[in-house]
Amino acid sequence: MGGIQNAYREGYTTPHTKESITANLQLKALIEHLVSSGIGALPLLPLPLPSSSAENASTELHGSTEQVVPPSEAQMLVDQQRAIEVAFERLRRARESAGVVANLVGGAEGKGQGGK
Repeated sequence: MGGIQNAYREGYTTPHTKESITANLQLKALIEHLVSSGIGALPLLPLPLPSSSAENASTELHGSTEQVVPPSEAQMLVDQQRAIEVAFERLRRARESAGVVANLVGGAEGKGQGGK
């Protein structure tokens, strides 16, 4: 993703950009496949980030040294409830905005018809 954002910066070459775009397209295809298969509905666990480049090299050779701890069921319920609230609030705001626009357009049409 960083390659796409930095495509026109100094020192960034066309092959870097092509690789970034290809990787982005492959990632989208993978996500689409996972969602269509049902696996994509499962939550993904964040991977721990290495703290230094030496540790990063060791991790690449020997695998991750840190254990990934899955969230508790209670935490997943809280996260899911929050996501639902955010989605509901976004939908409510969109409906309110659509209502305001409809009232403005309807008011403008009503004025135009009343003047005839």
